[in-house]
Amino acid sequence: MKKILTLIVLSSFTIVTSQTKLVSHHLDLKKPKASQQLLNVVNPDTEEVYTLASDKESTTVLRFNSALFFSDSLTVKRPDKQYTFMAGFSIENKQSPYVYWASEDFDKILAVQYDFQTKKATEKAYTLPLQDETVLATFSENSSFYILCNNDKAQKLELYVFKNGNREQKTFDFENTNFITAKGKTVKLNSILQDYPIQSIDTKSFNSLLSCTQKTKLYITANKLVLTFDHNPKETQLFEINLDSYSIAEYKIAQPQLKAAATKSNSFFDKDLLYQLKYNESELALYAKNITTNTVTKSFTVTQNDTIAFKTSPLYSQTGEQRPKQLKSTKKFLDKLSTSEPGISVYHLNGNLLLTIGGAKSIATTGMIVLGVAASVGSIMTGTGGDMSSLLEPSTSQVLYFESFVENAYQTIKTPQGPLAVDFISEFMEQNNEAYLNNTFVYKDFYILGYYDSESKQYVMRKFADEGLDN
Repeated sequence: MKKILTLIVLSSFTIVTSQTKLVSHHLDLKKPKASQQLLNVVNPDTEEVYTLASDKESTTVLRFNSALFFSDSLTVKRPDKQYTFMAGFSIENKQSPYVYWASEDFDKILAVQYDFQTKKATEKAYTLPLQDETVLATFSENSSFYILCNNDKAQKLELYVFKNGNREQKTFDFENTNFITAKGKTVKLNSILQDYPIQSIDTKSFNSLLSCTQKTKLYITANKLVLTFDHNPKETQLFEINLDSYSIAEYKIAQPQLKAAATKSNSFFDKDLLYQLKYNESELALYAKNITTNTVTKSFTVTQNDTIAFKTSPLYSQTGEQRPKQLKSTKKFLDKLSTSEPGISVYHLNGNLLLTIGGAKSIATTGMIVLGVAASVGSIMTGTGGDMSSLLEPSTSQVLYFESFVENAYQTIKTPQGPLAVDFISEFMEQNNEAYLNNTFVYKDFYILGYYDSESKQYVMRKFADEGLDN
């Protein structure tokens, strides 16, 4: 995998050929900039794309067909100012999209359908009972918009589901569920969530190692939510919530065993497999386990005196935005890694798997989106909804990691992989200051970066894709 030091010196020709301008369309957003916002909605049935751009006075919806040609637009008055931002969307079949505007604290939700037949917007207002609840995450998936909360006075999760402008509420009771901390103390759900806020993981996109070091993670898929808790170094506690039946299943999956007592661990969920990482200053183990059978699909282990045979990159250490340094020995790598918080990221790439394995120190928790230094240093991690527009400066973070590029049968692939789409997006954004209100989402088998060019008053969409294997 090419690193950021390679990307820094990439020629303009390489940057240009890594992306394609798909479309641009006139868009005149009125100032102030603080009132401007942008949201992209993809219809999974028709593959149409709707771009909603709003300023202080109005909201304009641009409609693009499955070939991403402009097909229609409408402009309506912006909702009342108590609804401060577009929090999410739902869309089904060939209907026009519903967009959910929210107040700052989410207690007021306005469902707005932008109808292209009537050229009008219809509104339906909701008030959520959030006085004793904390919003954990919001996301659009499964033709619905979801708000996940925990009840501050009871050991419960509340899931508010918006579909076709209508609202449902589902409650998941954790009163009889116990969690074990790293010190062996038994605690309840609210205590865990207070000490370890949820980190949302977008399963469609590349996730940075920084985000993956968090101990409580929420994985959002097409038909289920998966919550993983890695506070107990002996096991991962996993809850699977079906988004069709709203049933919940709990799994306890033992972490790998190491010889030394002092260990750190974490996990990453991907397609019914749980990848568990555990290490100390003298050993490292990585297991892939089937969560339903609790059987080991593949395992890798290494000691400080071994060469890591399953790595396909050097051992790296990077502090802040400095260039990564190579560590020459497994012993030195594990010694540094043992004082870091562990993390592993799994990314599907050209039919294979790219594993990023390591840890980080001095991490600022966002629960949303961070600037990562993971599989390709300097990449962008996408959080809930696929928006890469918000970045967190990693200036106080030190990341230690290596990559393992493997086939699905876990045989390592020695041929180097080219840069990822997120590398090119990051580089493009650094070189194009006029790309304002940038919003990145996965479309078919590539990424689209949409943004507002305030100089030319154009909305622009550009295609970025992961490169194939280097020749």
